[in-house]
Amino acid sequence: MNQYFFKNILMAIKIDAFNKGVTPITSDKEPLQLLTINKQKGDVVKQHTHPKKKRQTDSLQECLVVIKGRLKIQLYNLEGQLFETVEVREGEAFITLNGGHEIEFLEDSQVFEIKNGPH
Repeated sequence: MNQYFFKNILMAIKIDAFNKGVTPITSDKEPLQLLTINKQKGDVVKQHTHPKKKRQTDSLQECLVVIKGRLKIQLYNLEGQLFETVEVREGEAFITLNGGHEIEFLEDSQVFEIKNGPH
């Protein structure tokens, strides 16, 4: 996992490996929660429900999961200045938390994009 900061603000996270078990990637204070799950055959997550809870966010975050292909993501600070370029490959995920970004598809790609809504 790589974290990308600009002036001590966490802007993005790249996930390129899975730890054993359930690993939170984002803090519980972020609007978009991301965890990795690495379980063995026969493991069970017991039946459960998620209680209704009022949730209110004032920012939009997104997670890109690259199924096939390769992306170049440029990260911009809140003033629109480029501060980092990251390559994300098949089997990796990338979550943007703050600032802006630009995505270039370096190969034919299939990507899941997950956001807290509405868009």
